[in-house]
Amino acid sequence: DNQVRLQDLLTKPSSTARERAKAVESLEEVSGYELPAILSILMHEESSGYLNIADASGDVFGLTLMKGDIVQIDSATSRETLCKVLVERGVMTEEEIKAVPASRMKGDTIKNLIEDSWLSPHMSLDIKAEQVKIELQKRITGDQLRLNYVEDRIRNNNDKVTFQHLLPLWYELA
Repeated sequence: DNQVRLQDLLTKPSSTARERAKAVESLEEVSGYELPAILSILMHEESSGYLNIADASGDVFGLTLMKGDIVQIDSATSRETLCKVLVERGVMTEEEIKAVPASRMKGDTIKNLIEDSWLSPHMSLDIKAEQVKIELQKRITGDQLRLNYVEDRIRNNNDKVTFQHLLPLWYELA
């Protein structure tokens, strides 16, 4: 079994950031509790690529990283989570959300809401960061997760959720 143990990698003083990022690519199954460490490695190494995470029921959660920042998330619940954040933050009411044409709730919903004047551009990063935190939190459990990380060059002009944005979540978990 040549599967690298995450804790060995994090505690081995001689491992370089690049070795740690490469090791993440080789991971196939992890505990949800290991997600913060995995994300930390990819974000600190300024990796670009796609991290796909599948739980036991087959639900897939995808993160797109560009130079260590999260630029996109995709899951079965990401739209629902976004709507929840918009309502909780007082940005939109549930009635206003229902009034948004279905076609505008697909794709890059935040960008569409800005274009349609539902959302102020200066709020988009905070909304996205909160959405990412909630989606991650759902997966940071004792459950086993299948992992697939593919490095790729990402060109994306979306808001970038940085490691700093996730610090409140990391502190909450500590």
